Amino acid sequence: MRTSLTPIDSAPAISTKKIKPSSPRPHKRQQKANGQINGKRSHTEIQQVQPTATPAPYQFPSLPTFTTETGYREVYNTETGKWENQPLTLLDLLYPTDDDVGVVKMSQSPLHDQWSRWLATMLQAYFAVQNWLILHDVLVHWGRGAAPAKGPDVTVIKEGRFPADKYQSYRVVRDGPLPEFVVEITSEETRETDFHEKKLLYAAVGVKEYLLIDLLPEDDGDWKLYGFRLEDSPFYKDLTADAEGGLSFETVGLRFVAEGRERIDVFHTATGERLLNPIELKARADIEAATSKKLAAQLRALGIEPDL
Repeated sequence: MRTSLTPIDSAPAISTKKIKPSSPRPHKRQQKANGQINGKRSHTEIQQVQPTATPAPYQFPSLPTFTTETGYREVYNTETGKWENQPLTLLDLLYPTDDDVGVVKMSQSPLHDQWSRWLATMLQAYFAVQNWLILHDVLVHWGRGAAPAKGPDVTVIKEGRFPADKYQSYRVVRDGPLPEFVVEITSEETRETDFHEKKLLYAAVGVKEYLLIDLLPEDDGDWKLYGFRLEDSPFYKDLTADAEGGLSFETVGLRFVAEGRERIDVFHTATGERLLNPIELKARADIEAATSKKLAAQLRALGIEPDL
């Protein structure tokens, strides 16, 4: 078969001019990312972006405070080189911390101070041989969730251990078991808290019994006692007073009675024996010391050295 060939001279001419390859046109999203819009540089690329300034820390508004007669926090003023008394807020009163120990000074009425100390002393003397720990106005950390620490006027802990000197508070587990019994005495600043918040808190953490002594009854009458016991309900059950107005507490085996506006008497539930108050305890101790001294003198007169 004969094939027709095209002469070389008659082939179409090929251009030797170099052609610059075109770059692929970027996608619109890429243009925006490169700072280009419609093929032009955007203003955001030309103008330098200023860094966002760090916002200033939030400053809480100041809270209303009590007068320094109620209490105060000792604060050192570095400018004057002197200690100053900073008045307390309601937050300070409701939620004390370990850092407040020895720094925050609370002013209580003489009556409140007397009876909180007297009751603590009476219970310390009564439980001295029973391995119970009695605390007076000591901060207690309950060891249960977010329950805030509180410093009851009197705290009674069966088989509790006295915290080491380096500690400023009692911590459940570290120092011993949960308190069995607590006592609060009302004051002008804490009365509402004693009746409501503390009643809920002590029940929530599992304190079995709570005695509230109201020295400021609304009717300005005799002092009143309120007793609460934790049973099957999550909330306290109110205790019913006996015919003489006394309240008995199973955890400590004691009965408390308010005598008008004069005194709080405490009796052993089983025997009916009244616990001596601090003045009576001191008087008895003085009598025992005098008797011992007299007996020692009589023995020495007989030529016998007493074994003291």
